[in-house]
Amino acid sequence: MRRVRISRTTGAILVFLVSAGPAVLVMPSHIRLVVALVACAGWLLGYLLVRLLGTGLLTDPSWRRPRRMLAARRGRPRREYVVPTEIPPPPGLLIGRDAQVRAICDHLVRPGVDGPRVVVLTGPAGVGKSALAIGVAQVLADRYRDGQLLARLDRAAPGEQGIDDVLSMFVEALQDPSDAPPTTAAGRLRRYRELTASRRVLVILESVDDAERVRRLLPPGRGCAVILTAHQALSLDESWLAVPVERLSEEAALRVLDALVGDGRVEAEPVEARRIVEATAGQPFALQIAGAALASRRNWTLKVAVSRMREARLSPAPPDALPDFAAALDLSYALLTEQERRGLTMLGLIDEPTFAPWMLSALLADEATDAVAERILDRLVYARLVERRLDDATGVATFRVGTQIGRYVRARLSADVPPEVRERAAGQLARARRLHTARSPEDLLRVEVYRQLQNGELSAALNTARAVLKLCRERVEAAAVATREGGPVGRPGGGAAGGLAVADAREELARARAEEGLALAALAEVNGELGWMEDSRQYAEQALATQTDPCRPRALRCLGTVHVRAGRIEAAQRCLDDAVPAARMVGDRWEIVRTLRDLAMILSRRGRHDGARATVEEALDRCRADEDAARRRRPGVLLALGAVLRAAGDPDGADRALDEAEGLAGDHDLRQGLWLPWIRHERALVAMEQRRYGRGREHALRASAAFRDMNHRYGIAHCRMTIGRAYLAEGNEQATPILEEAVQTFVGCGDRWIEAECRCWLGEAHLSARRLDAAAEAFARAAQDFHDLGDLPSRGRARGRLAATDARRRWGAVEENVMLRVARPLVGLRVRAD
Repeated sequence: MRRVRISRTTGAILVFLVSAGPAVLVMPSHIRLVVALVACAGWLLGYLLVRLLGTGLLTDPSWRRPRRMLAARRGRPRREYVVPTEIPPPPGLLIGRDAQVRAICDHLVRPGVDGPRVVVLTGPAGVGKSALAIGVAQVLADRYRDGQLLARLDRAAPGEQGIDDVLSMFVEALQDPSDAPPTTAAGRLRRYRELTASRRVLVILESVDDAERVRRLLPPGRGCAVILTAHQALSLDESWLAVPVERLSEEAALRVLDALVGDGRVEAEPVEARRIVEATAGQPFALQIAGAALASRRNWTLKVAVSRMREARLSPAPPDALPDFAAALDLSYALLTEQERRGLTMLGLIDEPTFAPWMLSALLADEATDAVAERILDRLVYARLVERRLDDATGVATFRVGTQIGRYVRARLSADVPPEVRERAAGQLARARRLHTARSPEDLLRVEVYRQLQNGELSAALNTARAVLKLCRERVEAAAVATREGGPVGRPGGGAAGGLAVADAREELARARAEEGLALAALAEVNGELGWMEDSRQYAEQALATQTDPCRPRALRCLGTVHVRAGRIEAAQRCLDDAVPAARMVGDRWEIVRTLRDLAMILSRRGRHDGARATVEEALDRCRADEDAARRRRPGVLLALGAVLRAAGDPDGADRALDEAEGLAGDHDLRQGLWLPWIRHERALVAMEQRRYGRGREHALRASAAFRDMNHRYGIAHCRMTIGRAYLAEGNEQATPILEEAVQTFVGCGDRWIEAECRCWLGEAHLSARRLDAAAEAFARAAQDFHDLGDLPSRGRARGRLAATDARRRWGAVEENVMLRVARPLVGLRVRAD
């Protein structure tokens, strides 16, 4: 009997016609034609869709960013314009300024004839000019999408240098990051005009004292706008709009106070509320101070607050020395603790525009340490009596007392503190300044930063390292000035003595740069421990850029750690291979140990177990002495030995090494608290290799508790991932929420490689629970992250699991659909269910 062979597609159509034939035959002819055409088109589209899904193109994460891929194929990077937005968040309250806001907006939205539209806000300090300018900028932000720039000229250098610095800042914000900045003032002005000629940019310039002085900062574009703030009237062009900013009316001030204190307290005590408003003289700044004071004492009535304000009034009060709203400051002062009052008063002895907590600590002498002084300043910042600033280069927090509040503080100092106490405190501050200047940054790093880091005091180590970097940069700047001037500051160069002075200045500059490199390397190490990989990389590269030998081995080692955590193992080994001879060259015994320790762990990850074992044994030999310094290094080296043995397939040997390491790290005299949780986490990984999941969870939980005590979020996330893996291996559904928490913690830390690795484990947890859509999303995001990091093997692993997940999704779709299940053998659908 002869067999008739038909195609699978034809067979599928025949199956459909046989099943639906009786119903179709009773239809009219024109409806039968439409049904036949629709059925054929549907089967054709379905067949093409099944084939397309089988190719995996729709699930390939690399298709999600086609523009970047096209740019990479062309061999050149994309140029992106990053819109500079330097305007701070909008002010919380902008009450009683509706008329000014409308007038300013109406003027700015009209196109300029020959240049930008300019508005000048004039008024005394504290009346709310800056808040009004920022509020208008927020209202018109969508109109100026090419950028919003802000500069405070009272904080800039005096004269033309300050204007040039602001111009340089504007150019850097507007131009492409890859473009080299102009090196001359004329070049910066020309570039600024080119960048703003055809763009819509809003510029805010605060504390302008001379309109002619800031004309270089005005953009030439007709679509641009400028808002100037000034204490006094300026000479204006005809096209400029002058808007005087006056004090708030009593009604508006009451509305502001009601919004600040809340709970209907103003409405409940209207008489006392009006007295508080009178004390503020209608100035928004004073209202903010009074509102902050009252909001912190919600159990107080306004009557009690007014009574305290009268009790704290300065007597006798020199009228010329106090601001108009001194009574409001009396209220805020009355609500401070005795220690906070004394701290605020003693700030009147500081002449510098900004100061650090150690200065207040010196003024208070035995009453406060640096930590206590910082807490006092935090409280004064909350009360709006002190401003906090962050140094852009180092991140060091400094503090400032405003001009008006400074007058009040000095009046308090004269009235409340006896002359002999003021003289003694000034002497203490002078001695503290000399000691601060004489401190050795290298000793500070060794004695404070690294001790704090090894003991798990991460926040203290970070803040101390930042302060040391600030000190080093001040020394570099002073040494550079002395070198340019031909000798030490205050000593003119000339003759043999001048030549010797120049040589001394150059030697001091080289020493200061070496110290700066060490401080940068220390910041790289602290940031790497916290999981902030990008910051760690930047600090390490800046340390290497100093081209000084002492910092080179540590910076290379930190850069190697960054490469390891990004999955770039070969690049990490190159860094460590260079770091070992660099450490030997400078003769840093313990840096050699640290470098060998990290190199051994990298070799083990590359599968070179013999070389890793020999390297870690050499590091261990170097710290076998009985001295405390050697014993402090042993826990970290033993941790590396345990990791090497685990990678080499010797979990029992790894457990013995880690047991010894945990015993040493637990010795409180050695102050090695940071190593203890990492050792416990490594023991958890060893237990996982031995399939002892309960023991692995126990070690990871103990490590997590230790990390939590030191607020080490990065370490906590590692422990959560290990606990989730243990639950996953046991088939426990608790794995999913724990791994989700780990992923979210890693997102906040900045280590994208371990975040992607954790997403892979989260995908496995979803897959085991048959949550296929969630698993596919986790694997796709992990593959994209690995692709961005350039880790191709890990990307291939994640894409393989994504393909398997998609296959299971297609299999489930086939099993749930009767028609597809019937047509599967006919259309040739092949699905692997692994």
